[in-house]
Amino acid sequence: MGKRTRLRQRLLLTVASAIPLLGWGFSGRIWHEGPPLLQGRYFHAAAATSTGLVFVYGGWIEEAPHYVRTSAVSEKGLLILDPSMHEWRYGSNPPPHHHRGVVHFYRSYVEVGRKPIKVPDQESVVSEDSLPNEAPFAGSDGRDRVYWFSPIGPVYFDAGTLTWGQPDGPVLHNITGDWTKRVDRENSMSGWLRHSGATATGPDGRLYLTGGRGRGFDDPDQKEQVLDVLEIYDPTTDSWTTGAPMQHPRQFHSSAFGADGRLYVFGGCACKGGGVEISSKPEVQAISALELSQQARSVREVEVYDPATNHWEERAPMPTPRQLLSATAGLDGLIYVIGGERAYGHVAEDMVETYNPATDTWADGPSLRRPLEGHASTRTPDGRIWVTGGVSPGPGLFEPVRLLRGDHEGAQESVEILETAPVAK
Repeated sequence: MGKRTRLRQRLLLTVASAIPLLGWGFSGRIWHEGPPLLQGRYFHAAAATSTGLVFVYGGWIEEAPHYVRTSAVSEKGLLILDPSMHEWRYGSNPPPHHHRGVVHFYRSYVEVGRKPIKVPDQESVVSEDSLPNEAPFAGSDGRDRVYWFSPIGPVYFDAGTLTWGQPDGPVLHNITGDWTKRVDRENSMSGWLRHSGATATGPDGRLYLTGGRGRGFDDPDQKEQVLDVLEIYDPTTDSWTTGAPMQHPRQFHSSAFGADGRLYVFGGCACKGGGVEISSKPEVQAISALELSQQARSVREVEVYDPATNHWEERAPMPTPRQLLSATAGLDGLIYVIGGERAYGHVAEDMVETYNPATDTWADGPSLRRPLEGHASTRTPDGRIWVTGGVSPGPGLFEPVRLLRGDHEGAQESVEILETAPVAK
């Protein structure tokens, strides 16, 4: 994007951001163009802080003519937007930063089973290869920290100091490069190694991680599976609790807290994704047939979790089941279920449907300006929903060769904004 184009974009955004201040509001509830990302990106995470900063991190980024996996702590992995500045900038890398995920500053060895474990200094921070980068579990707490849930536990970026950190307590790294639990604080670790799920921050400041695909942390021989798991992380105590499992295992879904303080889960796929095994064995054929049937549809059922009772219930199903979507609650009491695809490997959609938790009803919402899947969305305190990146129009997320050939638009730099605050009269 040229300098003149960026200047024009900033002028338009300045005018657009001033409209609510003048009391006009965004009439008609339509999406508006936001400041573009610094590169096309998909399968990433997005979060916002109480001060209005917007963060985009992880996923795949476009660096022509290739697509590159990134993580939050890689050179271009973290993007930060101050909406008043109308332009994204790169976040900082955590020191020390090393290749291949190795932390070099160690205090001592300890024994975990028969494996020698090195304990790094308190100030050392994990490097990029130790953080899941594709469809990560990530979110923000009530203290303006943006979290990234890695196999060794949470890593956070402090929006106030613009620095990376980890909760108190040493992190263990063994000599083979595999991560293991902290021996002194067993409860500070998630019980699962997983990705492609959803994270939502509750009104209590805790982060709720649902579903995804993965295996138990303590069972390296277990095959990855689609999960119904709910885990809850408390940033104030650096501790985990396990909630009641969902009624429907799913990945590629999204979640959001309603104004009633309950967690709502939308869409996703019960499939593992990818190819299926062709075999003459009846048991393998049965597994392959099940996988194909799961890929052919998205999860329609909507579930709601009540933290007070630790109980899940089903709600009105989605009118249009989708996966690789996003869901974000507006200030108007509605939850906006945005984009995605109707079945595994299908084309992206521009549709937005709104769910009203108070009435358990659905309605059509304002369509996106372009079809998107694999995007991420978040809401700033002023009520604006920010939809970042994604792939358009598809199929593309599971066909990298088509992306590289340029058969369609591919990863997007686009940002779309929807005002959900009550319109001033």
